[in-house]
Amino acid sequence: MSSLVLHTTVFGRDELKLSAEFIGLKIPSLHVPMVAVRPPAPRLKSTKHRQFLLKIASFLCVSDILTSIYSHRVYVFKADLHADKSLLLPIIILEDSELKKSNLKIICIEKGNIIASYNSKRLADFLDENVGETVGIEVPQHNSVSSGTHIVFTTANYFLRSLINKSPRSLNNISHFVVNDVHLHDPYTDILLSELKKSLIVNQNLRIILLAQGCDSQQFITFFGEGAEFSANQSAGPLLNLQISYIEDIQSRINRAKIYKGLEIYKNRPKIFRNKSMINEELDKCLQVYEELGTNASIRLFLYSVNYEFSPINYQHSFTGKTAINIAVQFNNVNHLRLLLFMGASPYLMDNQHENAMSIASARGYTECLDILNNYSRHGFVYKNAKPEFVDYDVIIDIIYLLCAKTDYPSGKIFSNIVYYFQA
Repeated sequence: MSSLVLHTTVFGRDELKLSAEFIGLKIPSLHVPMVAVRPPAPRLKSTKHRQFLLKIASFLCVSDILTSIYSHRVYVFKADLHADKSLLLPIIILEDSELKKSNLKIICIEKGNIIASYNSKRLADFLDENVGETVGIEVPQHNSVSSGTHIVFTTANYFLRSLINKSPRSLNNISHFVVNDVHLHDPYTDILLSELKKSLIVNQNLRIILLAQGCDSQQFITFFGEGAEFSANQSAGPLLNLQISYIEDIQSRINRAKIYKGLEIYKNRPKIFRNKSMINEELDKCLQVYEELGTNASIRLFLYSVNYEFSPINYQHSFTGKTAINIAVQFNNVNHLRLLLFMGASPYLMDNQHENAMSIASARGYTECLDILNNYSRHGFVYKNAKPEFVDYDVIIDIIYLLCAKTDYPSGKIFSNIVYYFQA
């Protein structure tokens, strides 16, 4: 430590003086290979490769895209999700470079490590190669490139770290940047665009291709001070009409379709007797965890067993006799109570202390739980919370039946993204 910092006193004040060794120390940076750019070698096209090229030619004029790319240093390509932009542009440019024997080094920027890894594997499959040959990947814990790599998938965050201690001229060995999802304005992506703008000053041959969807591309052209836009929607013919449905819309459609298969799966479950077995031991552990914590995370263990291992919803602990619904009432958790009742749990089963959900709620003065249980006793059913705080397996099952059983939803062109936010 004394070799780095020397203490001196100047005018009665302590001052830190850095040694020459420390001043000359450089911050280590990550390594994204910047080998000399050169033409890609011609290759035989695989079946997947040829099919993908035919698919492109069916709805896009490739020559117009290439003309725009090489006529402008900044190019904004707008297309919907089905266009597969992350693979479309690199393949088009690779094909053209092989034909013209022009130098090629493409850096493809994705938003996340998983997406970068996934797209690199897909593009390598199209070329009938392994990742690390023509197509490489550079993300944390997954680096695979070689001297023959011409397309590298990475993220803005990772690539920015590789630029530490480097000048804009360090990008001279890169011919193309393909930056995906610029319309999302990810902070790292926006910072990278600023660095690329500086690189255009010293690298006249650099091409920056921005992939976007449903945004004002003029803002990017204005930022760079140059560029052109191409919208695939103008020449793609009939495209997929994207429609976003939220949980309320989905439940409304399920109700109109009169599909309630979610309830059917909990009927006629085999009864597990309270004897010593491996299944019972696992269920006992699930209930013990739930009784100790009472959180959403703890009940998920039991719900998983019910939904995927066909365990009975009314399973009683081998020693205490408690059921999941008894424990839910103990914690005065109305959301868990509604869900368990919906799944067919009985509030009348007695534990070893001769208590059930009704008596526990009454004895402890849990009025909201008691109201739900009384309403269940009168009507025989209960409504779940419209926005549950944990995975709603029943809605998932109902969606599957809705898509498979109704002619309103033909096969293909359906993407269902079920996202939930969980807080223990």
